[in-house]
Amino acid sequence: MKSLIVSLSLALFTPFVAVAGQVQTVPYVNLQSFLGSWHEIASIPQIFQRNCAKNTVANYSLDEKGGINVVNTCEKENGQTIVATGKAKVFDSQTNAKLSVTFLKLGTWIYWVPGNYWILDLAEDYRYAVIGDETGRYGWIISRTPRMDEADFMAAVSTLKRNGYDLCRFNLSPQDGGTPSKLNLCDVVSMQ
Repeated sequence: MKSLIVSLSLALFTPFVAVAGQVQTVPYVNLQSFLGSWHEIASIPQIFQRNCAKNTVANYSLDEKGGINVVNTCEKENGQTIVATGKAKVFDSQTNAKLSVTFLKLGTWIYWVPGNYWILDLAEDYRYAVIGDETGRYGWIISRTPRMDEADFMAAVSTLKRNGYDLCRFNLSPQDGGTPSKLNLCDVVSMQ
């Protein structure tokens, strides 16, 4: 309970980064095409990922009620796998680009305290995506593969900039077959 209170307090008192109205989603997401596995390429570090050392992957599938099952996995330094299960729900059915996602479960059936999960950029063939929210507190670059090619990576970075994100808040996410360390995104971009 103490960690939940700390997490909620941090979320409430973290300053807003993006300017209200500045964050724009993609015009439309085909949810069937979006389902499946995604490798985390870069993210704003979150308290719930503090024990993740590498190989962070999200897997999305439809549930029997039309919602979306979310299963996130990563590896700790010792190689042990961490698994977090959650639920996602579309709350903008015209675009399918705005979802709410929660990993907090009350008892065995009620998921609560959702966070916004907005799809800000998406490759035509769904090979990469940029995820964020209206506050700029959350942000991810995700890819179907552990490594993105440079053109896709820079397109994702441009999306973050265009939406008012501070690149220095992001770290690269180590992946086997991808980046080997948690470099800061603004340092990586300055080397390009």
